[in-house]
Amino acid sequence: MEPDDRHRSGTRRSIADLGVLPIRLGYVATDVFAVGSYRQDGTDYALIAHYDGVRWSKLTLPKEKDRILLGISGTSSQDVYAVGYHFLADGITNGGFIVHFDGSQWTEVLTESEPGVVFDVWSISPSDVYAVGYHEILHYDGHSWSRTPTTETLQGVWAASSTDVYAVGGIVNWVMLHYDGQTWTKISGGGSQVWGSSSTNVFVVGGGGTLLHGAR
Repeated sequence: MEPDDRHRSGTRRSIADLGVLPIRLGYVATDVFAVGSYRQDGTDYALIAHYDGVRWSKLTLPKEKDRILLGISGTSSQDVYAVGYHFLADGITNGGFIVHFDGSQWTEVLTESEPGVVFDVWSISPSDVYAVGYHEILHYDGHSWSRTPTTETLQGVWAASSTDVYAVGGIVNWVMLHYDGQTWTKISGGGSQVWGSSSTNVFVVGGGGTLLHGAR
């Protein structure tokens, strides 16, 4: 997958009837995924759609009710992750969750029972995937997911390689963290989303007109 393919999309109006689909992931013009949610009778439902070059179709998730999807990433159309949050038993508090697509079906691979949200995900390879959210950084090593606690609420993640990973977010002030393969370190700058085409071409955007460009 080319780096810029993550945000390639068809026209928004062509999928408007399926629901709210703010985030898209594309591999070629005939293989595009989109995630979001829709509301029916006062209830939120997670939604994933796929474009085959002719039309958009809704894909089936293991659980859709009381769930909202916020991010998507993958290494191929047979290896796609989507992240978001679900409502816990009290109907008010959120917990994060992650689903995976193997080319034929979606499987829920992580469901959090504690309050939280998983905002974004980035796949470096099938055995190296990062996801970020409320006070946590999640990593998949090809076998299982591990959690690194943080005091920050992280909303975006992007990586040039296993030794060059960025995570951004913040509630009151923007923050940016960098991982060198050994340690997460807070660095200057920050925003709500991060993306790059290489380790020397990284962009960060956020509210209030925040737009950063640089290299580490």
